[in-house]
Amino acid sequence: MHVKRANQMPVKEFKGKTLISQSSDCVALHASSFRRGEFVERHEHCTAYMCLLWKGYFIERSRHCAARYGPCAVLVRTAEETHENLFESDATCFNLQVTTEFCRKFGLDPSLLERRVSVSFGPLLLAAIRMMRSTMSDCTPSELEACALDCFCAGDQTARVGDNRPSWLPRVVEELHANPTSQVALDRWAARAGVHPVYFARAFRSAVGMTFGEYQRSLRLSIAARLLGRPGLSISQIALESGFADQSHLTRLLARHTGFTPGRLRDPKVTRAQDEG
Repeated sequence: MHVKRANQMPVKEFKGKTLISQSSDCVALHASSFRRGEFVERHEHCTAYMCLLWKGYFIERSRHCAARYGPCAVLVRTAEETHENLFESDATCFNLQVTTEFCRKFGLDPSLLERRVSVSFGPLLLAAIRMMRSTMSDCTPSELEACALDCFCAGDQTARVGDNRPSWLPRVVEELHANPTSQVALDRWAARAGVHPVYFARAFRSAVGMTFGEYQRSLRLSIAARLLGRPGLSISQIALESGFADQSHLTRLLARHTGFTPGRLRDPKVTRAQDEG
């Protein structure tokens, strides 16, 4: 599974064994595999990029910190950020680069390319999985840009949770991330925030860009995506542990939000490119 297009973006700056290489004039996707123990020396990228670590574990060291990331981690990094990586296991990464020209083309705020984000839950992970799903086939430059726009908007939702929003919002989001399968009703969440339920619902949607229920659903789907990578768990077990009513409920929502059924997402053929060479 190796797709290559005109090298309009510097995709060669990504390391590892190339699985996919696609680009337009302002967006590039590079997917690669790494072997256990592989070390990528200190380097930087000339554009901002998003990395979906789909399989495996690595340690990233930069001037900000040293941190360990695992399956379904999504990292957004700024241009020219120096870092190094040590892979603790075989791994598969999908890297999406965007330039400031991408922002100009779609009328987006380029300052969002200067934000550093690391998440393993929520809208950005689901957008990254949709991006991976689209690029498993030979997508066109316009389709690639649509994937980037989807990820950009999801990243904006993730980043703006703490930006001049109601003082109670970060606390509610933190509690929701700590217990995403909670069955607590919205009025109870509003009571915890100390506001009226109607105001809570409106303020949450205005701040985050989606309803409280949609955000909670995205967290539950994120849990399911990670659990699907673990052997020994049935899809029905994963559905219950992720907070869904049953397997069909999970299947319907996962397909709607990512394009994958649970079986397809956990099928080795999703990451078969890593194993093909």
